[in-house]
Amino acid sequence: MTLFLPIWSGFLRFVSAEPVCYVRCVRCWPGLATGPLTHAFFQPAGLNSFMKRFLLLATAILCCVLLIAASPLWARQSILASDGMFWLDILEEGEQGEVLGTVFTAERTLDQASIEALQNGLAYWQSVLGPNAANTSPLRILIHPSLIEGNASAASDGEVPLAPMTIFANALANDIWPNGDREEILAYIEIGTATNGWYTEPLTALPENRDKFNLSATIVHELGHALGIGATCSSNSDVSSSNISFKFSSTSFSRWSEGLRDMYGNPARPGMEIVFDGVENENKFVLASTNYFSGAYFTGTNVQEVLDGAKLSFAEDGYGEYADSVPGIPVISTDATGYYDENGNPVYYVDLSHIELQNSLMSHQYWRNWTTFMEAELAVLQDLGLDLDRKTFFGHSIYHDNLKDYVNINPYYERQHGQWIEGSPSTTALGIGLHIYGSENTVTQAADLLTVGSEAVGIRVEGRQNTLYIPETTRIQADGSGGSAILVSYGRDHVIHLAGEATSLGPGGIAARFDFGDNILGNSTEYRGSWMWTDNYGQVPNLSQFLAGPMVSTFNVSGNLLGTTAAIYIDESALVSNINILTGARLQGDIISLWDPENPILHASAPDAEALHTALTFGLAANRDGTAGDPDSGFVLDYSGNILGEKSIDMSLEAGRLNLSGKVEVLSLTNSGYLALNQSVTGSVVEVKDTFTNNKGATLETGFAADGSVTGIQANKASLSETWALRPMRDYYASGIEISPQAPVVIRDRECAGKFTSVVLLAGTSPILSFESTGTADAPRISVARAPNAYSRLATTSAAHSVGLAMDKIAGSAKGDMQNLVEALDWSGSDGTGVARGLKALGPGAYDAAARASLAQQSEFNLLIMRRMLAQNTRKAWAAHVADRGLSAHPQKTANPEKTGDWQVWATPYGAGSFQGNHSGLSSWKSEGVGLILGAERHFDSGLDFGFHAALAARRTHVQDSEEAQVDTKSAFIGLQALFAPEEWDGFWLTAQGRLGIESGEMDREIGINGYNRQAESRWSGFAGGFLAGLGYDLRLPEQNTLVTVGPLAFFEYSFLQRPGIDEDEGGAASLHVDSAFYDSLLMNLGAHAGFQTALFNGTSLGLDVLAAWRHELLDGNFATSASFRDYGAHEFSSDTELPGRDSLLLQAGLTLATVSDFSAQLEVGGEFFRSGYTALNMGLNLGWTF
Repeated sequence: MTLFLPIWSGFLRFVSAEPVCYVRCVRCWPGLATGPLTHAFFQPAGLNSFMKRFLLLATAILCCVLLIAASPLWARQSILASDGMFWLDILEEGEQGEVLGTVFTAERTLDQASIEALQNGLAYWQSVLGPNAANTSPLRILIHPSLIEGNASAASDGEVPLAPMTIFANALANDIWPNGDREEILAYIEIGTATNGWYTEPLTALPENRDKFNLSATIVHELGHALGIGATCSSNSDVSSSNISFKFSSTSFSRWSEGLRDMYGNPARPGMEIVFDGVENENKFVLASTNYFSGAYFTGTNVQEVLDGAKLSFAEDGYGEYADSVPGIPVISTDATGYYDENGNPVYYVDLSHIELQNSLMSHQYWRNWTTFMEAELAVLQDLGLDLDRKTFFGHSIYHDNLKDYVNINPYYERQHGQWIEGSPSTTALGIGLHIYGSENTVTQAADLLTVGSEAVGIRVEGRQNTLYIPETTRIQADGSGGSAILVSYGRDHVIHLAGEATSLGPGGIAARFDFGDNILGNSTEYRGSWMWTDNYGQVPNLSQFLAGPMVSTFNVSGNLLGTTAAIYIDESALVSNINILTGARLQGDIISLWDPENPILHASAPDAEALHTALTFGLAANRDGTAGDPDSGFVLDYSGNILGEKSIDMSLEAGRLNLSGKVEVLSLTNSGYLALNQSVTGSVVEVKDTFTNNKGATLETGFAADGSVTGIQANKASLSETWALRPMRDYYASGIEISPQAPVVIRDRECAGKFTSVVLLAGTSPILSFESTGTADAPRISVARAPNAYSRLATTSAAHSVGLAMDKIAGSAKGDMQNLVEALDWSGSDGTGVARGLKALGPGAYDAAARASLAQQSEFNLLIMRRMLAQNTRKAWAAHVADRGLSAHPQKTANPEKTGDWQVWATPYGAGSFQGNHSGLSSWKSEGVGLILGAERHFDSGLDFGFHAALAARRTHVQDSEEAQVDTKSAFIGLQALFAPEEWDGFWLTAQGRLGIESGEMDREIGINGYNRQAESRWSGFAGGFLAGLGYDLRLPEQNTLVTVGPLAFFEYSFLQRPGIDEDEGGAASLHVDSAFYDSLLMNLGAHAGFQTALFNGTSLGLDVLAAWRHELLDGNFATSASFRDYGAHEFSSDTELPGRDSLLLQAGLTLATVSDFSAQLEVGGEFFRSGYTALNMGLNLGWTF
């Protein structure tokens, strides 16, 4: 099977003709424990024949591995990706593949999840290397699934002597291929199994794999080696010998090796011996000891540009530290082979192939929380000869320690041609605007950092004791899926002052995230957090200086902190000591803390649990630099998010007003200001695990409902004083009831000091209800009342007033869903405008609009049929003119187009639309319709044209504004039409028509009132019809080859609709019973008519006909539909829909083409204009045949 999927790949190792140092990533994926310093790694069985054949160098046997158990069977797959850039050849169980002269047999089959994880990891490299990749043919890689537990290997040939790049990197960067064979397999990956299974989800900013190994991150790591991060060295003996020695290869000396420096800064050279005595010797590569970290580092032009003169310490890994810092990127020196010499001592090999930045993905540390490369590591790839734009992924990085008052003016935007596109957010996944790696820095971010990339980060803070200022003018935007505007991912005692804006408004966005993340090797391998460091032996004895304290000591917020999932997220691994929400702050999203001060894995040196709480403080002033000031009585914050941190958050309001409308679960709560619980539900919306305190001078405001329940606090203990404020909440309140509110604080163990000394009843926001308080602070009583005209007095139209009168009688004793409707009206806004809109929405006015649209349809029929007959009359006059002058080449055809007894049949498809704007408080509506009119007429010698017609029509009417409805009607009519124009009348004519039929209607009426949302449905069939009678005179003005007719006309149109009574369904309490109704209209039209007729070739005639008339409605223009709520039939109300103007201008024009073959076509367009807020348009095409 061949699948075309988005893949980027590459894994390799160098092969030399010399004996080599066998470099394994045994610390990448630890398993078995051997020896005091080797910690945990996989023990090999020795150098087998394959290993000897390939003489693995720096990047050999990389423990990357792919896979989960229980694999479904897949056919062998050849996967092309990224427009053919990479080619993965994946073996299934039992299949064989050959690479580097060796044949491999697959021992199992990768399942789809593993293949997708492979793709997920490689997608990162697609974004890094793809834009500037040079290869013009796919880079082929063999994937060999095996049953080796917890292990994998990767290999690639290094056939060119002294080649500076791997063959994989050379093909990628320079399009140079070994032996010119573009189908040769360039790299090989052996994939084993994993002890705890593999985490196969896509890459995230922080690992989320829990106890599993992170497969996608593994792929990123191993491809780093494939691209050239690996030393080339050799050994003089077997790895189990105590006399083993090492030197750099003299035939395959890579660019990575060229950039290596020993502990004294001396560069590596081909064939140079590697020693561990710490004695400086310019002819040897000197390391301080056989410890993992022994002073080696990598440097290059791009690396130095990123470091900017910084000297870096080696990572704190707990397995042999190196005290000095180096002017480059720290590199691991050695690693354990898993063997012991004849004296029982562990044997080490030279590694020099892993970057030991703290927690780096490319390191050999047992704890790593990076899933991608840091900027300095991308700079390494540039120094290895790869063409990439590292600024696509990093706006700026700070590797220095002890920078004071550093102002970062580097922005982060989208990149184009190596330049920033100012103001345009980056779209790069996993990008980082600012990375603070060093410690004890004071940094002000003065430029915007904008990204919408998936899993991208605005600012990532590591190190320890860094202070970050984000001023008012700065925006930190990480609005992509899974984005974090501020991410603190390592260290202790950081301080952050946010006065500007930090947003993470994409799906899963967290504005401020404090989280060590998981270990890509699995948390059971090693786990780190604030006051936490464990490995598979248990607690690590000596706690790191980066972990002995809170991750963040203070986080001050006086700007905008906006997140989709959370404004603030504190992981179970991170302690944040103080969070101050200051005056001017705006929050969106929850505040979540999973931190547990009593976590059993806290280090023995950690302080008592009381010192490990998070103080969440509201109500302090903000100083000019964003730091916290004194309590501020002017503090006001409306916060709708949840506050969830029952194990660790000590919450307090120091001054001012805090309005909470989300759920609160905290350890303790202290109120020294005005705390309002504005939640929309009753019950214990605030859960306090320990003590709630209402201090002197403080006010606690709680809402109450009709049953006496309150938005209260449940606490284990309480200390109460001062004021309890009661606020009526949205609910249905029957008229005249008396309410006894429950206590606002429920105490679980009944331990309560003090009590409220006063109670205050706050004015509600209802324009309908009035509340009055009696009783004491311990036992208040509240009575409820409605005015007799509570609803009708707020109506703004006569129809709404009619509905209001009904509600005045219903509301006080409503039942069922009517209570919900009354509640929505009662709490629809303190100014009463919401009630007014709601009353209009409840009325039957939509039925009036539907009726007007149906009557307008009759007028459309009238005009199309009359206009066709007038055009025929003009053609007859033209035929007589042609016959008199002998102009026609076919007199037998044109002289008398309709001989006595001839029938003409015709069909008129048409479309029409009308729009009525809102007026006098009434809703607007628009209507569109289509139809087909079929007819036949017979001409008589007397000058009479008489016939019949049938009309079919469909129409959709939308009622908008306060009354929202959609009406669909279908109708069918039959009728008669006639025009009488005797020749002796010399241009005078009479016309008449009429039709009767049935209209079937369906209405969906939307009722949306302050959260009360219903859709009432109705169906009906009614009786409708229309009639027209008119007369006119055509003055004939003949010319040689033309005829012009002009003259006055007048006609009257009567239309009617009879609709039966209707019961609506599905609308709950808002469903109406609508009484039967009769609607009609009588239109008077006075105007003029003009026609033009001429001959074309072969006797074909062309006619133009126009009509203009003043139209006036003669009947009462007001429609009134009576109705009642279905369950309250005794309380009727009615609509009152006024016609906004009786006068309009009617314009119609037609173009007719008639042939000598008894066929005619007439295009008719027109409309009605200049009536107040009303416009109508119509178009029809009449096709006629005479026989």
